[in-house]
This record gives sequence, C-alpha cells and structure tokens, in this order.
Amino acid sequence: MRLIRPILFASLWLAAATLVSAPRRALAQAAPATTPDSAQLHAFVRAHAAVTQIRDRIQAQMAEPRNKKIEEQTTLREKLKTSIADALKAEKLTAAEFDRLTKLVATDDAVRKAFDTALADLAARKPPTGS
Repeated sequence: MRLIRPILFASLWLAAATLVSAPRRALAQAAPATTPDSAQLHAFVRAHAAVTQIRDRIQAQMAEPRNKKIEEQTTLREKLKTSIADALKAEKLTAAEFDRLTKLVATDDAVRKAFDTALADLAARKPPTGS
C-alpha cells in the first residue's frame, strides 16, 4: 500500500502536467500570423475607422428614448450589421479577415505601430463627419 500511493501520485501529476502543456505545444506549432502588406493594412485602417463611426452613430441612436422599444432596437441592430458589412465590402475585406487583422493589431507590436501610424495619417487627411 505504501508503494502504491507514491506511484499513484506520480501518475496523476504526470497526467496533469501533460494536459497543461498540450495547449502550449499546440499554440507553438500553430502557423504564424502573416503580416499584412501596406495596401491590406490601409484597407483595414479605413474599414476600422468606418466601423467605429458606424458603431458610435447607431449606438447613440439606440440610446435615444424614442428607440427603447424592442422593435426599434432590433431594426437598429440589423442596420448596424448591414452597415458594417457594407463598410467591409467597400474595402474588399471579409468579416473573417477584419477579425484576423483586429487580433493581429492587438497582439503584434510592429503591426500595432504601423496601424497607429496609418490611422493617424487617415485622421489628419480626413475631416471628421458629423451625422
């Protein structure tokens, strides 16, 4: 009985260590995210700016007292979806590409720096729209 306990403990510990390290190995073996080229980054920046404006505008409309009924909220949510889809389509981006680039900007310092620079350039060239 004395010999069984240490062996059982060691087996459980080894199993737990294997389960914990498996996701790390899978992440390390995953394909690295590709860095976007300049044209793709600028398209993403324009889409990001458009999506941000769309969200701000429609969320402000959703907060208005006259739009508190479920029907109005549903209509505004649909308008939000279609407006975002149109903005992505205008920049020739799919929702999956937009999500991938959003995650890449959030996790890659070099891409984030390029994104910030391109966004600042866009903001300097484009006057803000008030709608």
